[in-house]
Amino acid sequence: MKGVLVGFFLFCYFSLMGAFSFEIPLLENWRYAYGDNPRYREEEYDDSRWKTVQFPVTSFAFEGEENPYTWLRKRFFVPERLRGSRLGLYTGRIHDAVEIYLNGVLIGVSGSQPPQHYFGTPHAPRGFLLPEGVLRYGGTNLLAIRVYTHKTQGAFGEVVVAPYQEVLERVRWESFLGLGIPQVVTVVAVFMLVYFLFLFWKNHEKAYLFVGIGVFLIGMYYMDIYVEYLPIDYLLKQKIAFSGLYLSFIFFILFFHRLYGVQRRGVEVLAVMVGGGSVIANFLMPNFPMWELIMGSVVQLVWVLPAVLYILWVNLVAVFQKKPYAFLMFLGSFFAIFFSLKDSFSFMLHMWARYWTSSWGMLLFAFSMFISMALRAADIQRESVAKEGELSRQKGELQQVLERTQQVVLELGETSQALDREISSAQMAMEYVIDLSRQMRSEFQEEVKQLRESARTTALVAGGMGSVMQRLERENQLIQSGVKSFDELVRSIGGMIDELRQLKDVMGSLKDGVLSLGEQTKASQGALGELSGRAEDVFVLLGNIQKIADDTNTLAINAAIQSAHAGEYGKSFAIVGQEVRNLALSVAKLAETVTGEVQEMNGELSGVQSHFGRLEQEFGRTLGELERVEGLLERFQERLEKQKQGSQNVVMTVQELDRVVGLLVADLGKQKEEVQAFVRTLEETERLLEVFMSKLDAQREKEEKVLKVMESLAGLSQKHKEIITSLTEVVVRQG
Repeated sequence: MKGVLVGFFLFCYFSLMGAFSFEIPLLENWRYAYGDNPRYREEEYDDSRWKTVQFPVTSFAFEGEENPYTWLRKRFFVPERLRGSRLGLYTGRIHDAVEIYLNGVLIGVSGSQPPQHYFGTPHAPRGFLLPEGVLRYGGTNLLAIRVYTHKTQGAFGEVVVAPYQEVLERVRWESFLGLGIPQVVTVVAVFMLVYFLFLFWKNHEKAYLFVGIGVFLIGMYYMDIYVEYLPIDYLLKQKIAFSGLYLSFIFFILFFHRLYGVQRRGVEVLAVMVGGGSVIANFLMPNFPMWELIMGSVVQLVWVLPAVLYILWVNLVAVFQKKPYAFLMFLGSFFAIFFSLKDSFSFMLHMWARYWTSSWGMLLFAFSMFISMALRAADIQRESVAKEGELSRQKGELQQVLERTQQVVLELGETSQALDREISSAQMAMEYVIDLSRQMRSEFQEEVKQLRESARTTALVAGGMGSVMQRLERENQLIQSGVKSFDELVRSIGGMIDELRQLKDVMGSLKDGVLSLGEQTKASQGALGELSGRAEDVFVLLGNIQKIADDTNTLAINAAIQSAHAGEYGKSFAIVGQEVRNLALSVAKLAETVTGEVQEMNGELSGVQSHFGRLEQEFGRTLGELERVEGLLERFQERLEKQKQGSQNVVMTVQELDRVVGLLVADLGKQKEEVQAFVRTLEETERLLEVFMSKLDAQREKEEKVLKVMESLAGLSQKHKEIITSLTEVVVRQG
């Protein structure tokens, strides 16, 4: 590649260095004057007082718009021996819009001037035929050049008379190298713009967009060299072209930053500011002299030169960093800068150049970018093909993953249904437990009332027994002391019999109350047993919920593993799977909370149930004692009645009466103690029931909390269904 390019440039160089077969140089003693006068073209006009200049000249001064016309005259001799030879005039690049006269006859023009639209062609090499009918062989001829320009600086190259065919060949070569290559640059720029816009549309990489726009702007700049006419102001055409140059460097800097991954935001902002400011200043220039001064010196030093050197430096750094395509890009940048600097130094050192070579370097630069980006696009395409193969393989694996995932989703659906059933059953069981607890609360309130009534009745029995005992003891003392007569004793015994009858009636009602309370206690104990059984059922259901939650968590973990295998395609599935897992953990936590609350309730129920067992035993023992006391009272009453009847018939000895009364007093004392103990038992039972009632009242908050938790479980179950539905949709969509 490099050898071909070197050979091409050497061929062009030596072709242009070839001399004419013969030539008449017109280089010295050119006379010139400012202003316009039709007589300046005539041979008879005396130009002896005009100023003189030697060709080639790279800094010829014009007077600008104030006096846009300049005339140059040169007299030359053509030998007679050249008669019959077709001679031509080679002027090369000639400034700016000119008319050429030979012996007063117009033989050629370059550009256009008033009364037509002013448009200069300073970069186009020119050659003109010298008509044989006008040219004087063996005599002196006058060559007059009428120049029209708004500029204050211009240049003229070598002017020679040579064979016309050779002049045309040189003009063609110089036109190709000086004008043709810029045309190629423009065509290549348009092609690259379309190509890189296509790549940008396909890959959405800003580097393609920046390089396409940058190259197109460079092509627009080089249109200034070869375009010979446009229906716009000549200065405006210059401004548009140079705006393309200034903007192109902005996009090239952005392009190389994106290509090499350079992170210099400040440099990019500075480039936009300085480059954009240069464009604005370019359009603000009011005339050619001001435009040439600012654009040709200030902007070149402030923006163009720093920009091209920075681009070269970025590529050089990329070469040392061994970035892909950096070396080829560096070569293109180097040649572009090299040829641009060559033209600039030629201009500044007043060295005549037949044609500008910056377009050569820019063409190489454009080709280097095109080849580099084409290679990059090809590499990306190969990577894309490789990725497609990998994606195809991953798609097969993904299909397998999706099938396994679908099975997981089906299992999740089944666990969701099971969870819903268990939560519904647990909720119903818990509601039954709470209703039963409320019913027991009202029953316990009734039992507390009965216990209080029984305690009062028992206290009356104990008081009656104490009264009978005291009377019996007093009567017994009176009998023993003989203070009281037997008739009085009989009357006292009759009174005691009446009291014993009343006490017996009270004992009967107490017995009935104890029997009723015992039956009520058995019923309450049965209700507590049922309540405890229902609580055990709730435990079982909560255990099932806990197990289902654990199974759901395991399935969610499996789903996460499958989504990880699916890579990018499994992200949405992983998100939904994580929601399922979070839901399972929430269900498990709520189930644990409900289990703790129910365990606490069941523990309290067990304590109450145990106390009711002891209370039932106490009721049985107390009932037996009451029956025995009732029997003793009946026997004692019978004996007293017999004694009363016998006192009328038979005389009982004092000793026997004393013994009977003593036995009765002892039995009554024992029964009194047992009744008092029973009263204490009733009071303790009443206290325990009141404590349990207060616990039942406090349990209401726990019941409400449990109900809320159960409602939350039901809500989570519904959410579980929705997530499973979403998960199913994800699986179907990914499939």
